[in-house]
Amino acid sequence: MPDLKPDSERIRNFLKALEQQNWVKRGERRWWPRYIFHYTDIKNIVEILKVGQLFSREYLEKISGLPTSSGSASVLAGTDYFTKDCVRLYFRPRTPTQYWAEGIRSRKTLESSKYSDAHCPIPIFLLFDSSEILTRADCWFSDGGLNSFTAQRLYTAEDLENLPWQKIYHNTWYTPHSAAESDIAFRRNAEVIVHKKLDLTALRSIHCRSEAEKEMLAWFKNPKS
Repeated sequence: MPDLKPDSERIRNFLKALEQQNWVKRGERRWWPRYIFHYTDIKNIVEILKVGQLFSREYLEKISGLPTSSGSASVLAGTDYFTKDCVRLYFRPRTPTQYWAEGIRSRKTLESSKYSDAHCPIPIFLLFDSSEILTRADCWFSDGGLNSFTAQRLYTAEDLENLPWQKIYHNTWYTPHSAAESDIAFRRNAEVIVHKKLDLTALRSIHCRSEAEKEMLAWFKNPKS
């Protein structure tokens, strides 16, 4: 069992309260507070399930253990070492980062993308118990995407309560042209990070985008079947 934060009970109580807020529970966001989300390409997921651990990018790059990288070099260049030495997760699905990386794309399409070297052809999603992750002593979180120098790395229950949740959970259409709308994109990328590695004891669900991709994941796990 990992060591816990001294305010773990307050964190658990807040997550339950967040789930009961009217603007959260009246719609698809009603289940988001229960989970912390991690997505990566199907080839990476197979390795994760095989070893029973997620590792930081820093560690994986040292051992050449990252079959598919969905990170943009320009974005990673602005990310501090501590963050790159953590397992990175999100408070929600469908982040702006996922939008730019997701899907099988032609070389021409990638070249015209905002982040041409960020590519996650077949994303598979791991859903972790939020109360188990956020109460860990080796867990931090942010108020926006940690590739930005304006993002704050936070830790306590009070910090969690004071996050801009309506922006983090923002779930309607917008165009990121104004400062206010750019801030929404930044907040929707708010992260949860666990230092160095994370085992799968808090994993509650694995989600694929389609039945075909679920079958593909099963085949990758056991290609002889």
